[in-house]
Amino acid sequence: MAKKQLTVLVVEDEQDYREILVGALTSKKFTALQEDNGEDGVKTALEKHPDLILFDLMMPKMDGMTAFKKIREDAWGKDVPVIILTNLSANTENLVLERAKLAKEAGLDGVVASVEEAAAIRKALGKDFIIVTPGIRPAGADKGDQKRVATPKVAIESGSN
Repeated sequence: MAKKQLTVLVVEDEQDYREILVGALTSKKFTALQEDNGEDGVKTALEKHPDLILFDLMMPKMDGMTAFKKIREDAWGKDVPVIILTNLSANTENLVLERAKLAKEAGLDGVVASVEEAAAIRKALGKDFIIVTPGIRPAGADKGDQKRVATPKVAIESGSN
């Protein structure tokens, strides 16, 4: 029996970031759907029923938290995993932590955050909250376009999944 190809919906208003996420997902053989605002993201999610949704927190038409709540109102949407994306600088750890707390209170499964923020989020929100961390590289690897990188060992020790 063939393995089902999983579908991920990426809802991100910044085109470059959205294209990076979609490219990474498709290179790993996921089917990637994409929208550039929360309103269209909700519509696509409720029509296509993806296996996972990545919502940007701050978007036009409808922010990620409002979109998430609308998804949860639907019978299908009560159980779909949703992760809120944050795209903030390292100087905003307190803001990231507060938003991660809001995400958990709203019933989200996790967030995307830098390795520099992961320890604080893990400590505050516990072992079951998902923290996806970009910029993970083997020791000595090229940083590429990432400003904040870490080895897999450091990421895990910091609380990233």
